[in-house]
Amino acid sequence: DALPQLLGLLDGKGPDATRIALADAIAQWPGAGANSDELPGAGAGAGAELAPQIGWQLVGHLDQHDTAVVYAYARALGRFNDGRMIADLRNLANDNMRPLRQREAAVIALGYQRSKQAAQILMELIDPVMPMPLRERAFGALATLTGRDDLDMNRKAWLAWWQSVANMSHDQFRAELVNNFVRRNELTQKQLDYAVSRLTQALQSVYRSTPADQRIEMIGRLLGDSLEAVRLLAVNLAVERLLDNQPIPEPLLASLRDALADPSPAVRAKTASLLRDLNDAEAANRIALQLADREVDHIETLRAYLRVIARMPRHKAVTPAMELLRQPEMRPDAAAALAASIDKGLLTDKEKQQAAFRVRQLSIPRPSHP
Repeated sequence: DALPQLLGLLDGKGPDATRIALADAIAQWPGAGANSDELPGAGAGAGAELAPQIGWQLVGHLDQHDTAVVYAYARALGRFNDGRMIADLRNLANDNMRPLRQREAAVIALGYQRSKQAAQILMELIDPVMPMPLRERAFGALATLTGRDDLDMNRKAWLAWWQSVANMSHDQFRAELVNNFVRRNELTQKQLDYAVSRLTQALQSVYRSTPADQRIEMIGRLLGDSLEAVRLLAVNLAVERLLDNQPIPEPLLASLRDALADPSPAVRAKTASLLRDLNDAEAANRIALQLADREVDHIETLRAYLRVIARMPRHKAVTPAMELLRQPEMRPDAAAALAASIDKGLLTDKEKQQAAFRVRQLSIPRPSHP
């Protein structure tokens, strides 16, 4: 019932932002498509098939003035594993009577059709007889399709690549693409890690050169950064202050307590360890609440939290600690947290019985199986 309305939103008359959002949703639609879940642009899991009318509507409205809309529609077309659409895109790209902008849009869309059929068409489009703007788009689309950013606009290199894959089966070609994307992602990750490392080193240098009375404020700003590595640096700088017997005033303490809600388990764990060493009672309260609400599932974070409770017991953490006794990797820290809670008299008689029962269960030898 919603299909006519959906097609109407894609017809080019609505706001660009709406059409981009809709196209992005189509590009991520779960289910079968030209981009399997092993390749970029794929949705995860299984879902209802997209109506082919949506694909044809996207093809018919590739002639957009906003390049962002063109790329969004091109990505969305990658969800349709339809040889007829690819053939239509080929005809559109080769039609000398069409505006060049529309032909370029068709070439961009071919880059998201990760198939030998689309690759062969793009190889034809990098021929020197084609208009240069179209050739440039075709080189870019080949890089998009294959995951090969290293061949640039070198036609000879692309011809050698095509010769190496032209006789591959469908499955072999798909495996080739997957390997390309894996290699590219690994290289990208290495480059990103290096850039982040250099950034944190630079920030450390800036911190060292910052006047002493401004360093607390700088750590607070770093704790709010979008990069996990920068937030970890901020916690490390706070640890450094503690080791140097420098004060950690309330404004920084407040920021560190807020870091216990950080999306990164590593940041939460490191922050909890620091707050434990600071014997921060409010941090213990927050950690106990998180444990009671079952908000923590990362092992290192759980260990750090339980060590806070072992230092500053809280009744709300008693039941979670008893439950964590069942997990062998959590048992030592859970037992320490429970022992500290018992020593402080936080357990009711019923809870003491439950704890004793849990310990007896763990002590019963399990039968061996041949």
